[in-house]
Formats: sequence, C-alpha cells, structure tokens
Amino acid sequence: MSSNREKVKKMFDYSMRLVVIYAFERARIKANHADDLAYFQQVDQIITERLKRFYLIATEGVIQDMAKAGDIQESDINKIIQECMDKFKQYYWNFYQFGLLPGENSFFKKFGLNSKMIRHHFKDINRYLKHEVKGGDIELSKRMRFIKSYNIFTLIFKNNFDQIFFKYHEIDQAFQNQTEDFFFLNEFVGLINLLPYYSPYYVPSITDLESYQILTKNKKHFSARYTPSIKEQSYDTSYLDLNHKPIALIDSILQFIFQHTQHLVNWHYFRDNRNEELSDEQRLKLMRDREDKECKQLDQVAKILEAMFSALPNDQKILYSFAKKKNSTKSVMTSLMFHNFKSNYLESKQENIVDNVSSNAKSDDELAHELYVEFFKYLRSGFSQIGIQTTAFTDGKIDKFMLTRDHGKVVIVKGSSFRINYINHMKKFINS
Repeated sequence: MSSNREKVKKMFDYSMRLVVIYAFERARIKANHADDLAYFQQVDQIITERLKRFYLIATEGVIQDMAKAGDIQESDINKIIQECMDKFKQYYWNFYQFGLLPGENSFFKKFGLNSKMIRHHFKDINRYLKHEVKGGDIELSKRMRFIKSYNIFTLIFKNNFDQIFFKYHEIDQAFQNQTEDFFFLNEFVGLINLLPYYSPYYVPSITDLESYQILTKNKKHFSARYTPSIKEQSYDTSYLDLNHKPIALIDSILQFIFQHTQHLVNWHYFRDNRNEELSDEQRLKLMRDREDKECKQLDQVAKILEAMFSALPNDQKILYSFAKKKNSTKSVMTSLMFHNFKSNYLESKQENIVDNVSSNAKSDDELAHELYVEFFKYLRSGFSQIGIQTTAFTDGKIDKFMLTRDHGKVVIVKGSSFRINYINHMKKFINS
C-alpha cells in the first residue's frame, strides 16, 4: 500500500501535467488570436473600474477588519484585496460570457452581498459596456466565434505561471530529499491555491464551491456545477454542445475533476479541528484520520486523471507525452517560463529599441545574449526566494550558460539543451 506521501506525489505529478497542457494551449490561443485578446483587454479595463466602484470599499473594510482580528497578516492586506477583486472579476466574466450568476456562496456573504444585489450590479456593468466599449454590440458580434470557443477570463487574466513553476520545484526538491518536516499536503494546497489554472476553452458549465447548513447545524460542502441561465433560470443539469471540438468533452470533465480536487483539499483538510472536549492526542488523531481520508481521495482522483489523459485528442496527447517524464515536465515548464519572460522583457524594452540612436543600437546576437542573461538572473532570484540557492554561469556563448544548485552537483538549466528545447517546443506546440 502506498504511503500518503506517495499518494500526494502522484496527484502532484498529474496536476502539473494538466497545468502544462493548459498553459501551452493558452499560449497557442493567445498567439493565434492577438487582435481579439487586445480588444477584450480594453473591455476588461472598463470592467475593472466598474467593479472597483461597486466592491472596493467594502472589500477593503472586510480585509482590514480581518487583519485587526489577527486572521491575516498586515503585510498581506493589499495582496488579499487584489485577490478578492480578481475573484469579483472572474464571477463577472462568467456572467458576461456564459450567463452564469453566482449563488448565495460564502465569498459574497463575507462582503454582505446577496445574489439579487450581484445580479443588479452585473447587469449595470453590461449596460455600461454597451455605451463605453468602442463599436458596442456590432464589435462584439464580430468576435462571437471567439466568444463561443474560448474562456476569455482565463486568456486575459494575469499569468501566474512563474509562481507555479517555482512552487513546483520547491515541492519536487522536498520529495527528492525526503524532508521529514515538510508537510506535503499543506504544500500541495499551496500549489493548488495558485491554481486552478483554468482551461482556456469555452466551458459548458462552471464548477463552484457551495456550503449548505443542515439540520444538525453543521455545514456540508459541495462542488456544484452551474450551467448558463435561460430566462434567469439555471438548469440543474450540465450540457455539452454536440457540435464540439474533440477536446471539449474531456476538457469539461477534467475541469470538474480539477476544481473538485481543490475543494477537497481546501475544505476538508482545513476544517476546524478545535473541539474543547478533545485532548491534544485525540485532536491529533482526528487530523491524521482526515489526512488519510484526504490522501485516499487524491489517489482516486489521480487514477481517474491517468485514465482521462489517455483519451486526449492527438494534439494534446503529444504534449502530454512530453510532460509524462519528470525531466520532460521540467523542460517544457522552463520553455514556457522563457516564453512568458521573453514576451514581457521585449515589451518593456520596445521603446528603448525603437528610440535607440545608431551608435547605441545592438545587434540581434547582442540582444539575444542580453535576454538569456536576464532570464538566468530571473530564475536565480526566483529560486532564492523559495530557499533554493543556485549559481548562474552566464559568461561566453549562450550554449555554455548553466544554472546549478548544491555547489554545482545538480544542473537545473543547461544553456545548449534549454535553447534547443525551447525552439522545438515553440515550433511543435505554439507556432504549429
């Protein structure tokens, strides 16, 4: 029988493979639909301002009260406020694109909001967009094919893949070192909290967490699926358009499984263990029993994912095969990191490149060398922040670059193989 650590590790491995698939699909869609995404980025800016008008003051008040009560750290206030505003934005985009209004969930209740108020606010934003967005309904109708194919919020939301990348390496190293004081389930939750790395595809339903009070005055928690509302009445069944792309069916199922896993980990493992009638020993036993149950559930989900991956359409199956082995997972994740870093770096440098006088102009080779040097510095800084000390060698040709740890004993990134892998990954999975 496998240990709890092995069960968590198995789920960890499969989760990262799903992240890799979604991340590459996201990058490919963004590359092929730059004009649509630029348009919806403008729409998103308007939405952000309207959401701030409705919710920012209330959000700041609740979060500051939590800090005063000692529930959160003062240093985390701004970060948590931003996370809450992003959550409001996600709910609005679900309403905008899929017609889904959130139920009476705990997130909204925390801010003193009910579904009637949310409906009023969201409809007000819809009306406002018709007047403020350039082209209005006519412009939107031109983009209907895109709207019916992809998940807009996922594609325009700030990319947090770098956080996932470093968290992955932190947990993976702990697994390798068999660290005794490393709480793997807790750390897996830390990774899960950076996810869901939402599917970039149009989803036939949304999975959310709901809590219901039962007669014994205890709460029960459910992963609830919501489908688009018709005449303001939500169906209680999920559906999938019969005219769907090959990946749509499996994507819908994977999406539910992945988010259900988050609910399992966050709500079952971190239930309130305080009980005045229990001794410390009894409370510890209760926590261990819950962890055993949690790990068995994760093991079951991992087995389902394993079977589901075998049913992927050919394009995604090829990508999955690259991420199947640990070294390949790390390789494709590093390529994705560089892809994102390169886009951001070149964007920040664009004005300087355009305005450079000829005497200061750099050759393509010099610019490429500079880009790789900065990327290795970025990796070193990121690893340092999670307690992994590395050494970067960036002298000479790019192929000679190297990032190592454990005094050079372990190579994390090798310049020559990294450069070739990046070119191949981009050609096969994004620019194909």
